[in-house]
Amino acid sequence: MERANRPVRVAIYTRKSVEDAEDKQFNSIDAQRQMCESFIAAKAAEGWIALPERFDDYGYSGGDLNRPAYRRLISQCEQGLIDKIIVFRIDRMTRSTKDFCEFDEKMKKLGIGFTSVSEPFVDTSSPMGELVVNLIVSFGQWERKTIQERIQRHFRTALDQGYFVGGIPPYGYKVENQNLVPDPDTAKNVPRIFKLFLQHRSAKKVAAQLQSEGIERFPGRPWTVQSIHNCLRNVRYVGDANSHGKIVKGRQQPLITRDLWDKVNGVLKVSANQPAKRSACPETAIFQGLVFCGHCKRPMSYRWSKKNTLGVRKYSYFVCQQDMRKGVSTCPIRHVSVTTVQDAVEQELEAVMLASTAMLVAAANATSFTPEQIVAGFRRHTFWQGLSSADRQIIYRLFLRSITVFRSSLELRMNLPVPGVADELKRTHYIPTNAQPDGDIHLEEAECLFVKVPVAFRTISGRKQIVKDGVSVAPAKPTQQQLNTTMAQGTVLKSFAKAIAWMKMIDEGKAASISQLAELVGTDRRYVLYTIRLATLSPRIIRAALSGDLPDGFSLQKVRKIETDDWEEQERLLGFPPTT
Repeated sequence: MERANRPVRVAIYTRKSVEDAEDKQFNSIDAQRQMCESFIAAKAAEGWIALPERFDDYGYSGGDLNRPAYRRLISQCEQGLIDKIIVFRIDRMTRSTKDFCEFDEKMKKLGIGFTSVSEPFVDTSSPMGELVVNLIVSFGQWERKTIQERIQRHFRTALDQGYFVGGIPPYGYKVENQNLVPDPDTAKNVPRIFKLFLQHRSAKKVAAQLQSEGIERFPGRPWTVQSIHNCLRNVRYVGDANSHGKIVKGRQQPLITRDLWDKVNGVLKVSANQPAKRSACPETAIFQGLVFCGHCKRPMSYRWSKKNTLGVRKYSYFVCQQDMRKGVSTCPIRHVSVTTVQDAVEQELEAVMLASTAMLVAAANATSFTPEQIVAGFRRHTFWQGLSSADRQIIYRLFLRSITVFRSSLELRMNLPVPGVADELKRTHYIPTNAQPDGDIHLEEAECLFVKVPVAFRTISGRKQIVKDGVSVAPAKPTQQQLNTTMAQGTVLKSFAKAIAWMKMIDEGKAASISQLAELVGTDRRYVLYTIRLATLSPRIIRAALSGDLPDGFSLQKVRKIETDDWEEQERLLGFPPTT
């Protein structure tokens, strides 16, 4: 009796897949709601009242239940805030037989009624009514799939005929009357992008030049390496269209010539056919997922290159992923040598193991060495050089959580795999007695040791090395990084020595011209011209080169770009501090 006297709270649900027109005030959603409100008004004698809250899903398919208003409706039903749901037609609720059966079952369990305005005969409480509802929903599902197939067929046909079927138009075009037309503001940049790529043969250099000129792909969106590649491979620019992998004649005006397109994509094809620089190099596995850029907060990826100087020599680097993707480098770290990081990390691991017997034993148990052999290797400075790749990886994975590279420091987070290690490190004063939470060495967690290693990066001939307390970070025995740095300094010294010797030959009359000098020394005239210029640099630069005391960042490439004969300006351009 209490139920009969209580009002029946009716929620109106409406849905529309595609909007008829933005400027129509009375659209299908409004029409559905008005019909439902009229139906509820006719049932006022039975206590029906329409809830004021609207449950309208605009632009959602009937085959998708992930609709905001629908989910809100179900939530309020579960909270007991609704007694009955009304729709204009059943297919407004769903066009899937399976989804409707699940919806109907849920409503029955909650004791909530369901009514359709245009199908008043629907009554799921009887077997016959349930059959009718299932038939109606099945027809709705068939209609949805038929419409979907018709739309897909239309898109395929339009693509095959070269039409633009929607989405973001390619750079250089805009959409007018559903067709691509050249955008006068950006179309002129497209041929230039292709020509710049032919000039530089590097998508990153193209992106950097565009960014330096203030040319953006979209407002606030600079060009990236990937967007340049996408542009260079887009057949729309040459007047074609891609229809599901098949190239057809497009309906848009081409922005570049076929000849330019063929040249650029010929270069791209050659690059694509070259094997990727990937190998089973030990450094890849050892450092995988451990090294991060402290500036960009992104992982640093492993890369390598070869140089045929004094035999084939391989150089391994960690490169900031953020820097790799951008056209213009904003990362102050950019890249750092693998062996540079490795030397610094191994020195700190060595210090930890010497300060903690437990850590030393843990390393010995994980490898084929005894604690005594490890200590002896540390004293002879031969332990790390004698390690196999497998043992080195085991020690790294056992003790290291992460290595974060900053411009002035390396931050190491180390695992403490054995209980009591922290107390032992405090007793041996590896962890300072008054260690602060923001100090250079402290415990971040019970099993995580934070170590900040103050360092500075110094670049000689393009190669970065870590300098700690004014000394290059490296064990006593020369490592590959030290050999690489020595080679870089040796190349500079050798070039200056050649320049001085060749200039002396000209002064003594042994060669009357650069061409004659090139014949005498058996090398290219351009190389002689470039090298002999070193002898005309300021005496301060020459002395620094011969003594190995060049400033950070010095390279022969920078010397090549110097056009002034003013000695003070030369020193400034090469990074020498001003003389007092």
